[in-house]
Amino acid sequence: MKILKIGITSELIEEFAFQSFTAYYNGLYFASYMLSTSCLELTLKYELVRNRKIDASELEKNNCTLFWAIERIDKIGLGKYKSRLAIIHNMRNGMFHFNPKKMTDSLISIQNETIRPDIKVFIGVAGGPSESEGVIEAHSGDFPWSISEYVDNKDWSKVAFFTYAVMFDITKQLYGEDKKIDYIKEGLKDYDLKKKQGN
Repeated sequence: MKILKIGITSELIEEFAFQSFTAYYNGLYFASYMLSTSCLELTLKYELVRNRKIDASELEKNNCTLFWAIERIDKIGLGKYKSRLAIIHNMRNGMFHFNPKKMTDSLISIQNETIRPDIKVFIGVAGGPSESEGVIEAHSGDFPWSISEYVDNKDWSKVAFFTYAVMFDITKQLYGEDKKIDYIKEGLKDYDLKKKQGN
């Protein structure tokens, strides 16, 4: 990942967030999920660099994934989001590497995060050829029976909403109205520093 100028990066974060919102409310749930996840990854990396917690050159290495950024979010005060970000990462990882178990586990985790834990949950995702005719079954709770289904638009709507909600909460915490004065002060501090350096 080539490092972009800070201004361009912040514009990209805003654009990803807007497109994610637009996609969700037009019923494009898979697209919304992917946009929200990209927005989260970019935001975490941007904040790590902006707060000088990592050197910008580190982002050019191949191992600078979303998982890599999640492992460092305590440095930028976002530790409370770590478990939810891990669910989002596992979902994307399961999808990219066609790992139905990871996808199933992620869907169940999302269900458990968004619905009271005392409610029984069952979700299954499509798998490759297997003894159960290409479908991997998974469930939580004590169901005496099981059903399997593909990850359909209804499931993607849950995943997209969960991911968008996490993205919204993080961006609000980082860039909300109450942060404006902090950013003005930060901008003035950077200006003074550059002025002293002769830039």
